[in-house]
Amino acid sequence: MERLTQKQDDLLIQYLDGTLTGSHKNELETLMIKDSSLKARLEELRVVHSVLTSKGKLEQPSRIFTDRVMNNLDHLPAQSTLSPRNGLLLLCGVVVAVGIMALLLSVGVFDNITNPIIALDKLPVKNDFIKNPLPSIPFNAKWLINGILIAAMGLAFVLLDRTVLKPYFDRRSRMQF
Repeated sequence: MERLTQKQDDLLIQYLDGTLTGSHKNELETLMIKDSSLKARLEELRVVHSVLTSKGKLEQPSRIFTDRVMNNLDHLPAQSTLSPRNGLLLLCGVVVAVGIMALLLSVGVFDNITNPIIALDKLPVKNDFIKNPLPSIPFNAKWLINGILIAAMGLAFVLLDRTVLKPYFDRRSRMQF
């Protein structure tokens, strides 16, 4: 099907609406006899036109719904699900855990690991189907603990923002109005 121009589409819509004048209407009808793509497009537009005209008017919401929406426009949005008390307790727990891990790192608990290499071929797994020897993976516990520390500090900053800073600045901004 060849692509029709916007002008042809407009003419077809006017034809469906019944607003096309006599000479233009006759001209369009003779074109549709010759051009099958124009006729196919008219049928597509006729389906759309019938669906749109059969719907009638848009449904109106009930008066109670409209009143409820209008009355709630000036209310503040709901607060986050994390209460300040629970957020502070969680923040304290994260800070204590980060402190303990930092203390263990600074003392050197993870420096003297006897086997810093994970040998995959010595794992207690049946390896009947594995023909080639499995590689050994060097493992550094300090890197693992540092990664956990960085993630925990990120969590602590998010908790600090949500439980302390955001409520504080929200209160200050409401006091200025």
